[in-house]
Amino acid sequence: MLPPSAPIGEPLRIVVTGLSPHTLITVRATTTDYQNRGWSSVATYRSNKSGQVDLSTTAPLSGSYHVPDSGGLLWSLTAVNPSDTASQFLIGKGGFRVRLSVSVEGSVVATSSLIRRTVVPGESLRLVTMASAGLVGTLYLPHNAAPKLPAVVVLGGSGGGEDLLVASALAGQGFPTLALAYFGEPGLPSCLCAIPLEYFAHALTWVKRQPKLAGRPVVLLGSSRGAEAALLVADSYPTDLSAVVLGSPTDEVNHPVGGYYNGSAWTLPGQGIPVGEKIPLSRVTMPVLIGAGGADEIWDSSDSASYIMSNLPKTSPGSSASVHVNLTYANAGHEFVAPPYVPYDVKGRGGTEEGNQLALEAFWPRLTAFLASH
Repeated sequence: MLPPSAPIGEPLRIVVTGLSPHTLITVRATTTDYQNRGWSSVATYRSNKSGQVDLSTTAPLSGSYHVPDSGGLLWSLTAVNPSDTASQFLIGKGGFRVRLSVSVEGSVVATSSLIRRTVVPGESLRLVTMASAGLVGTLYLPHNAAPKLPAVVVLGGSGGGEDLLVASALAGQGFPTLALAYFGEPGLPSCLCAIPLEYFAHALTWVKRQPKLAGRPVVLLGSSRGAEAALLVADSYPTDLSAVVLGSPTDEVNHPVGGYYNGSAWTLPGQGIPVGEKIPLSRVTMPVLIGAGGADEIWDSSDSASYIMSNLPKTSPGSSASVHVNLTYANAGHEFVAPPYVPYDVKGRGGTEEGNQLALEAFWPRLTAFLASH
């Protein structure tokens, strides 16, 4: 069961049929990234007595991954050229195509392919600029957005720019999404320094005023330093949000990033928020979803997640107010929030490749369910 084309975060199931019972087979995936570099993965299996291999329930006998998971052929893709092995897999604006082959005793007996889309057919994209809106970002307006689904504003981390991969993946699930840059783009600060929280509040207001988004709730989603910003905004502008998602969060204000700036990373209103100060949580009364890794090597996001959960305002039994969820995965690192089934480079960020990927596969449907309910 293999859809030929699906959104990038969509689960997949690969089943090989028509084999002789107990046959040893090799399944290989190949693709090229946005820079036309080759990537491949491989796994060997033995068919069951019915002549089938279901990759979602059968562990490979050997290969580039070792757990039952149809997505393993995607997330275990590695660069074919040794000089590219330290590079990140770069996805083009439309997604990427994966070619699959099944071999028996060295001969290819079946082929197929699938496309993992980052842009949904019929979806409209709108570039947002400082000149047009006082913001920098890309707004995804999926044609299949249900009327009650929230709009999502996505904040990336210390790399700057827009988190287009997460935004496009959420749009592929039907959520109108704004990938919002807050530094590192024309018209914005060149470093993560002295970023006014009012900028984020302006973005939330702008989203609510868009004709196709009027009346929708708005959820703020941030990862790493973006989670730091999201939590500060949630406490400073609690009535502007229906929910908050925090990926690999911190519970305190961190140093600026980039350049030689020695002040604060964030300001409100015009005053620097002191580095090392605990992020206030007393007004974060909207629902909060946290994704964190127990093996995070950037900072201790699992401890921060526990602190945040323990210090969010309490609600009375039976209250319809906030329902907070903390999902921490022991073998994952600093890779939240990101769509699954993508070969991420996790070196220096913590966790194992397998641990990170299985965590993302578990977290992504919890994320979309959380968003749909708020």
